[in-house]
Amino acid sequence: MRTGGYHLRNRTIEQTGFLPDSQTDQFRSQNQGPMKHPNQFSLPLALLLAAAPQCPGQVSPSIDPVELPELQIWGRKDIFREQDSPTADGGDYLSRLSGVSGSRMGGHGTDVIIRGQQQDRNNVLLDGCAIQGGCPNRMDPPTSYAPVEFYDTVRVIKGPQTLRYGPGGTGGIVLFERSVRRFASSERARLSLDAGYTDNSGAWHTSLDASAGNENWQARLLGSTRAADSYKDGDGEVIPSAYKQQGVSLTGAYTPQDDTRLEIGAETTRAQDVLFAGAMMDSPESDSDTVRLRYRHAPETGRIRSIELDTGYATVSHSMDNYSLRPNTKMWMRVPSDTSVITGRFNLQIEAGIGLIDTGFNYQGTNAGAIRYGGPAGTEPTMINSYMWPEVERSATGIYGEYQISPDEASNLLFGLRYDLFDSSAGKTALNPPGMMMSPNDLYTMYYRRTEPRAPQKGMGVLIRYERDLGPEGLKAYIAGQRSLRDADPTERFIATNHMKPMMRWVGNPGLKIESHNRAEVGLVYQSPRWLLAGAAHGDWVDDFILRDRAHGQEGIYMNDNARIYRNVSASLIGFEFEATYAFTEHWRANGTLAYVQGENTTDDRALPQIPPLDGAVGVDYARDQYRVSAVFRFAARQDRVDDNPMTGSGLDGSETPGWTTLDLEGRYRFNRHLELRGGIRNCFDQTYAIHTNRADLFSSQPERINEPGRSIWVALNLSY
Repeated sequence: MRTGGYHLRNRTIEQTGFLPDSQTDQFRSQNQGPMKHPNQFSLPLALLLAAAPQCPGQVSPSIDPVELPELQIWGRKDIFREQDSPTADGGDYLSRLSGVSGSRMGGHGTDVIIRGQQQDRNNVLLDGCAIQGGCPNRMDPPTSYAPVEFYDTVRVIKGPQTLRYGPGGTGGIVLFERSVRRFASSERARLSLDAGYTDNSGAWHTSLDASAGNENWQARLLGSTRAADSYKDGDGEVIPSAYKQQGVSLTGAYTPQDDTRLEIGAETTRAQDVLFAGAMMDSPESDSDTVRLRYRHAPETGRIRSIELDTGYATVSHSMDNYSLRPNTKMWMRVPSDTSVITGRFNLQIEAGIGLIDTGFNYQGTNAGAIRYGGPAGTEPTMINSYMWPEVERSATGIYGEYQISPDEASNLLFGLRYDLFDSSAGKTALNPPGMMMSPNDLYTMYYRRTEPRAPQKGMGVLIRYERDLGPEGLKAYIAGQRSLRDADPTERFIATNHMKPMMRWVGNPGLKIESHNRAEVGLVYQSPRWLLAGAAHGDWVDDFILRDRAHGQEGIYMNDNARIYRNVSASLIGFEFEATYAFTEHWRANGTLAYVQGENTTDDRALPQIPPLDGAVGVDYARDQYRVSAVFRFAARQDRVDDNPMTGSGLDGSETPGWTTLDLEGRYRFNRHLELRGGIRNCFDQTYAIHTNRADLFSSQPERINEPGRSIWVALNLSY
């Protein structure tokens, strides 16, 4: 099945919540230019736009929804058109999608939440490579090292769809991807420059995208720099959130023929002076370096349909402290940390009778080390307080196979099996910090009465998905189920943070079992010349869900002192998503989305913490050949299902969160093929609000969640050749 995407300046943004990945994998970025930012509400609109013909010299897409051609859609395919407003990083960029939320700690480093699942439950790959942030408290999640200008496509794969991208990914799989397009014989170079400014935080960004080559050899250079001061919320209060970040990426490609490509690339990002209102420290420096190799071969004849190989090595060097970027600290503390990740993936697709087989393997090896130093104010701390990550080593190795068959012209069936082996260890657990501080082993023994992780754990994953054309023109349905496994991350299993006050301790659990997720999903999509309607109901029933909790003497917890600990519980996450677009005329469209998930800790009969409330968006869009304007009304309901009491539960929610509404306006005007102006207003009415999953503002006298930015006026200009 071949599908197409909507390109303006030839970038594609995709969310594949309802289409099997074997089909979404056909999407390839073909051209250059700064990547667009997706509107939360624009799934069906984008499908309408995808139907419009595209020509190389076209100024902007011609849209005719009445003449929408027949598209093959199994389930639902989300191809997001651009939302132009600036974003700080990949997490900020993704958090405006339907079914996707974010956890804000400052102006940079938004942590992505997909269908109520966060952190390591979402697999994030940057050009096929995994990356491990350097902060145990996730100041720098993987998406913080993904400047959006560096990537051509972003795919968000939600629900039971594929086994190809490793274990885990039980919330979603996020694929940031880029390539170097092959040059025509008459073409030798391309160039795109982009610059923008936002008034609220004084944020500015510039980016460069340059490529050169011929039919066989290509090279692409990407560069970006951005900086922001602390923004103000709707009440005019300054939220500590300033940051600076620069990045450079260089990719070389060899394409001896149309069906073969070899890419070698290197990338570096550097962040400085990053402030976090939601943490007890800031980050003076946070650096990443990545090298990668990718190979693609898709023969036009024979049983082999495609060969894919991705390998990469990514390192992060991160530092944080509580004195260099904030005043009046009585005791100084600093935490330098280093991580590295080796990633490998191989996939072979072959024809097998009337079906297709995908088979391959994944490997991911992670090393993480972090030490906290303390000392009196005025001198750089040198006394070890805690081995927070005591030289953690973690590996996941898996093999898989998928078989896709079409029993008849109206249906598809996908079946897959996966086998994974997980192993982890820590090398400095026996080291004792000076003074009264405890070693990691002492902390593990105190709270769990064990110091060694379980023997290498293993398990089987299963995927089955059935898709059916229901007969009436444009109506299709699917049902899918998947069993997936996830291992504890370095923090959940090995974090070892000392404190004289027990409630300030943070202790990982070496004895954690791997999570077993049993997911099910059913969905419908309807398409007509003017309408696109898509909806899904999904559930995830989790055995041995890894919960960050407080020590209350629960089963397997041997203290009752409110320390932050981890334990396995049973849990469920059940929700739905709905999206719609209606084309009034050739130029006017209305769009809407709605998403909800309910998380339950069924072991303790209480709500799971950090679950987003019901949220959605309603928008209208008007487009002509040279310009487009849109308005988006975004909203979230009150969240009163919380785990907010640290004396009886985890206390991670802090409190209930009131509902909120905002209005965003944006537009663009293309002067000619080379020059385009964009601008808009976010939070037009200067509302003061906080997203439920935001971290607490520790600078406030009465700590509450970090508020979102108040009214922000922005403008950007793009020049391309």
